Parts: sequence; structure tokens; C-alpha cells
Amino acid sequence: MSYWEEINEEEKKIPLELWLMATRPKTLLAGLSPIIIGESFAYYEKSDLNYSILILTILCTVLMQIGTNLVNDYFDGTRGIDGPNRLGPKRVTSNKLIAPEKMRLAFIAVFSLAFILGLFLIVQGGLKIAFIGIISIFIAYAYTAPPFNLSYFALGELLAFIFFGPIAVWGSYYLQLLEKGKLSIAVIIGSFIPGLISSAILAINNLRDRESDMLTPKSTLAIIFGERIGRAIILSLVFLPILVTWMMPSLLNLRTSTYLLMTGITPFIFWKTWKKIAFNKIDESLNFCLFKTSKYLLIFSILFSLAIIWGK
Repeated sequence: MSYWEEINEEEKKIPLELWLMATRPKTLLAGLSPIIIGESFAYYEKSDLNYSILILTILCTVLMQIGTNLVNDYFDGTRGIDGPNRLGPKRVTSNKLIAPEKMRLAFIAVFSLAFILGLFLIVQGGLKIAFIGIISIFIAYAYTAPPFNLSYFALGELLAFIFFGPIAVWGSYYLQLLEKGKLSIAVIIGSFIPGLISSAILAINNLRDRESDMLTPKSTLAIIFGERIGRAIILSLVFLPILVTWMMPSLLNLRTSTYLLMTGITPFIFWKTWKKIAFNKIDESLNFCLFKTSKYLLIFSILFSLAIIWGK
């Protein structure tokens, strides 16, 4: 029996476990958070939501993120980027748990499904949504795939900010309001919240993998600026959203609500996580910090959205 036939036998036994591992389910919270915020701004404007559009928006966003993770697993795995000295979670391609050709078919299938579902959103939103969809699929693929290799040029944090912040928030907001709403300064600044924290999540990932990434052609901010500044970047990204929270009452004429106050103190609930990022040595414990930061993003987004909806 050949090597890949043995792997296929294993896949028959636990296929769901392997594919779930490849999708990186703990990272998917980052994709939901900007949708929550975008929908809250839309609800503030019209006190109602189109739930069919909401469901399709969530499905397309999650599929795009899964597709991005599969592409990353495939190309980093086939290039030997995720080697045995990596501190992060196990990657299925590099560890030969799923054959590369199957992983390639999987991300093509996921992107295709996202495109098909996205056609319904394009019918509603027109050329603006079509542009967002096309550029999102391109960046999701080009992030790791040659000849672009965008993640290899220290662009990860910037792209995470743009696509998990403004693009996702504005897109979901626009789909609910279409031409009836306008992109206010409040929506623009509010979209920075998920973008900043999503950038922090990726920055933690890159800080954790700094030593192993230095052995590859990959470049990250943690490699360029070093460990100390890398830690400072993460902490800045997780605390900057507080400033956005303080600005919202004047931008939207919100009443000062309990949820707004709770949002402002949310970073301090995760104080132990930030302390580990600031002072602990770089090891597997950063995986725990990464997951905690994903939870922080979701909680912050939910409380911020409730403050917008009920502080009206």
C-alpha cells in the first residue's frame, strides 16, 4: 500500500476531525464580528433587518475565511513553511494528514460555493458588492498562493484590518440599506474595531511563529521589528478600540448605556492574556492567548453592537 493510500485509509476513519482541523474553527469568530457590527449600524438606521441577506452574508463570510485557511494550509504545507519546529496548532498538509491534491480541491470547492451564494448578494447590492466579492476572493487566494504570496511581505496585519474591518462592516451595512443609507463617519470609525482586533490576532500568530518563520522566505512585522515591538503592536491593537467606543455617543447621539460602559472595560477583563503577551516567553502558551483574543473580539463586537442598538 502506498503512502497516500495509507493516509486515505486514515481519512476514512476520521475525515470530519481532519477537515475541521484544517478549517481552523477557532479563527472563524473574526469573520462573524464585523458582520455583527455592520448589522447593528444598519439596525440603528432603519430599526429592521433583512434576515435572508443577513444569513447569506454570514455564510459567504465564513466560507471565505475557511477557504483562506485551506489555501494557507495547502501552500504553506507544500512549501514546508509549517515545519516540525512550529509552535502553533498542527497543519494537516504539512503533517501529511490530508493529501495536497485533496486540500486543493477542497479550497476550490469552498470558494466556488462562496461565489455561488454571493451571486444572490450581488443581485441585491449590484456592482459595489460584486467588487467586494471579487477582490475578497482574490486576496483570500493571493494571501498565500504564488506568485503573489502577500503574507510573505509583512502585509498580514494590514490585510486583516482592511478585510475584517472596513470591507466586512461596510459591505454588510450596505447590503441592508442599499441606496437608502449613507456611509457615515460613525460607520467608518466603528468598522475599525474588528479590523484592529483581527490584526492583533494575526500579530499574535506571527509573534508565536517568529523563530520558525525566520527560517523561511516569509516576512512578518514580528520579524522586521523584533520581539519587543511585536508585543507592543499587539497590545496597541487590542486597546485602540476603546477610543472608538468613547467616540460613538457623540457620533451617533447615543445615550450612555450599560453596554457601552461594559464595552469600554472589556479589554481589562482579559488582563491576564495581555500580561502573558507582554511578558511571557514565546511558546505554545500564545495559542491560548490567540484563542482568548478571538473571544475578546466577539464579546467586544457584541457589546458594542448592543450599545448602538439599545442606546439609540
